[in-house]
Formats: sequence, structure tokens, C-alpha cells
Amino acid sequence: MEDNNAGGLDTGLVYVKWTNEYKKAREYLFGTDEIEHGFKVALELFTEESVKGNALAMFDIGKIYLDGLGVEIDMDKANNYYNKALSSFQKVESQKAWEYTEYRIGKMYAQGLGTEKDLKTASYWFNLSAGKKYKYAQYSLGGLYYRGQGVEQNFKTAFSLYLKSAKQGFPYADFEVAKMYRDGTGIDKDANESNHYFEKAFVGFEKLEKQGCDDKIQYRLGWMLQNGIGTNRDIAKAKEYFGKSAKFGNIFACYSLAKIILEEDNPTNEEVKKAIDYMHIASNSGNKFAQYSLGRIYLEGKHTAKDINKAITLLTLSAEQDNEFAAYKLGMIYLKDEEVTKDINKAIAFLTQSAEKNNEWASYQLGKLYLMGVDIPKDTEKAIEYLTKSAEQGNQFAQYVLGKLFLIGKDVPKDKETAVKFFALSAEQGNEYAKFFLENIDKFREPSVGLCTSRVLHHMSKIFEDNIPLNKSKVGLKIDSKLLRKLKGKKIAQGHKRDDHEERMTL
Repeated sequence: MEDNNAGGLDTGLVYVKWTNEYKKAREYLFGTDEIEHGFKVALELFTEESVKGNALAMFDIGKIYLDGLGVEIDMDKANNYYNKALSSFQKVESQKAWEYTEYRIGKMYAQGLGTEKDLKTASYWFNLSAGKKYKYAQYSLGGLYYRGQGVEQNFKTAFSLYLKSAKQGFPYADFEVAKMYRDGTGIDKDANESNHYFEKAFVGFEKLEKQGCDDKIQYRLGWMLQNGIGTNRDIAKAKEYFGKSAKFGNIFACYSLAKIILEEDNPTNEEVKKAIDYMHIASNSGNKFAQYSLGRIYLEGKHTAKDINKAITLLTLSAEQDNEFAAYKLGMIYLKDEEVTKDINKAIAFLTQSAEKNNEWASYQLGKLYLMGVDIPKDTEKAIEYLTKSAEQGNQFAQYVLGKLFLIGKDVPKDKETAVKFFALSAEQGNEYAKFFLENIDKFREPSVGLCTSRVLHHMSKIFEDNIPLNKSKVGLKIDSKLLRKLKGKKIAQGHKRDDHEERMTL
């Protein structure tokens, strides 16, 4: 997000200019239709410009060593060049205030390049530049207000800044304006305006990509094509853009490209290997989604040899970054995986972590554990709390279980009305068991109190089994045999399997 039409300033010892030599170096770095990528040539040209005092070249050399573009990653060299670039930008700015250098200084403080990350200082520099109507600074400052970083969070201010930037023709700002119209954040929801700005953003990104390759723009284009945002969905084109971006080590593109390849019907062995390599690149760079996906690949032994230890290592790295899905998967591994020694304490810890991130499946599993009281002390209050949380998030299995609990009146007050409510919610999602109870709730009859109590207690140990054939699932209520046959026939006719009530979760 830099203005390559900036005229430039020269203070004698250092300067900020898009010279012809600098532009040529950028062409070799990113490649064009006429020029192939040439990282070595780019580094040589940038070095020549850097020696002359061009702060822009110093910055790009820092990027080369940070991302390992044609060279080994070298954090010391990267930090050294970033520090030189920042000092040079500040020196140029001290000679003459300029919105471009103010923006570049703000970006470096925002990203912690050549200095400690300082969002408050970044907001100061962005504000100076945005006050001069510099669209890139308006966009960046809008982002700080949107996230509440370095400034007090204010969605209306964020929207105003994004809109000002968008009106000057900046596609990144168009994209954010579109999102805010879509979500009704800082502005009233407006689907038409949202679609308009998404389309405007896509066209703008295409123009920028043609002017000069940029891995972030290529990734954004790929993402929009993959999801059909601002344009028609086109996986082939998305794959192409992700591939271009991945060549520059863009970890999001590496992950996205790998996912597309691995989800194809018949990827070749060569493509699978490439996808796994890209997934490793993203994972090694700390991408929690890549770590999770790669962990699952090793866990399931799909596309590569099964390795439970590698799976746990990768899933743990992802969970440490608050990935709720990784935490849930680890919880289930320590709870049920036959290749791992059962560890209820770890299982509870990971499931709790996931549930705190509002993972409905983790809440459902915790509800089961606390209600059954087999692996941990029974805690009805916690069980109902977790099951209710899961049910409110739309989990049909939690809804079904709560329906049965309130119908039976075990551990909770018997409440037919509440039972019907939960059965209805579950049935709406296609749960055949909930449909059966809902449709025939008035056809059940209670046996004697003693027999009812005995059967309920017996049933509580089975209420959560993953594969309970309905005709063995006694809940202290007698079900007419004709109704059982009717339900069984209906299930078979609709193609249901015995385990169609099992939970499933995908990212």
C-alpha cells in the first residue's frame, strides 16, 4: 500500500524517491508480464540504491531478508535495514513535513519494523498524514479505530476514514467499507452498498495487480474468487492467484492453496506433495489454521503417513494460539483416541479452552461428561450450563439431550413445555430422534413411579452413547411397538444410518 507516484524528497545524505533504478528493482522482486522474478538481481539493484541513501530500497532489503526472498531468512540483517529505513524516513520528515513519510513512519511503528511495535505512536503519524487527505493513512488510521489499537475503538470514525479513503480509489478501503455495510458496523446495514463496494474493491485489486505484483493483493484476489465476493466464484482463478502469492512466501496464500489442492477430487501425487509442503511453510510461519489442518492430516493419515505424535504437536501449537477447533480436537484425542493414553485432565482442559471460545461441540462434550459423572465427579449444574450453551448455539444434539432431560425430569424439574421447545429446535435440523419424541410426545405413558425411577437411572448411563439404536434407548417411558416400527421404517426409507445422530464438526 504505497504510492509509487510519490515525487520524492532528497535531504542530501538520504532521500525517498521512486527512481528508475528503484522501480526496476521492484519489477525484478515482484515480476511483471515482461520480467521474470529475479530476487538476486533485485537485491543487487536495491543495494546500489540503498548505498546512495534511498530509504525505500533500505526498507525493501529488510523485507527480502525477513521473508527469505531468494536468500536465507536473516532477522539480524532484516532488522538492521529496517532500522536504517526508519531513521532515513524520520530524517527526511524532519527536513520537511510530508504525508508520504509520515505514513511510512506510522506503518513501521504499527508493524514493529526497525523499532518496537507502538500503535499509539503509529496513530500519531497516521493522523498527521490522514489530515493531509492521504488515502493510505486514512485507511490505516481507520483500521486502528476499528480494532481499538492505539486509540479508543470507534466504529463510526473507522467507517468515516475508510469511506474517505475509498472515495479516493483505494480498493482495500472499498473492501472494508463493504464489510461494514454488510455487517451493519458503524453504519446501517445495506446489502446493495455492500455489494457495490465489494465489486469496486475487486476491480481495484485487479488493476493494482496488473500494475505491479504484490503477494497481498494476489492473495486478496484469490480469496475473493474462492468465496465469490465481489465477483463470480472461480476456484481455478483463485488457485492461480494463490499460487502467485505463495511464491513470495505469503503464508495465507500457502495455506489457502494447499487447502484447495487437498480438497480436490483426484489431486496427483505431485500436487499433494506440493500442498503438504505449502502447508508446512504456513505452519512453520505460525499460521494456526495451517497447524490445525496439518495436525488433522497426520492424525487421520490422509495424504501422508499417520503420525499421532506429530498431530498432537501441531494441534497443540494451534491451540496455544487460541484455535478453538484445535483445542476441541486435542480434547477428544485425550478423551477417546485409542492410540493415546486417556488423560481426562488434559481432555477437560482443552475442551474447556474450546468451549470458552464458544465452540458448541466442546460445550456439548463437557455437558456429557459432567452429567454422566463417569470420568469426573458428576456436576449437574455445570452439565446443564454447558448443554444449554451448546443448544443456544444451535447444536441439535445438545437440544435433543436437554429435551429428554426435561421430559424425564431427572436432575432438572420436569417440564414438558421446555422439553417440547428443545425437541422442536433439534427436529428443525433433521434430528430423527427429536422428531419422533416431538410427534409422539402425547402417546407416551408413565409406568409406576418405582419402575420409572429404575429405568431412568439405568438410562442415564446410556443417554449419551454415540450409537444407541432407538429400540434399546429406554428413558423410563414406554413406547408403543407400532410407533417403533414406524420410526425404524421411516429412518431406513430416508436413508438414515444407525449413527446418524453422531456429532460432526468441520472447520
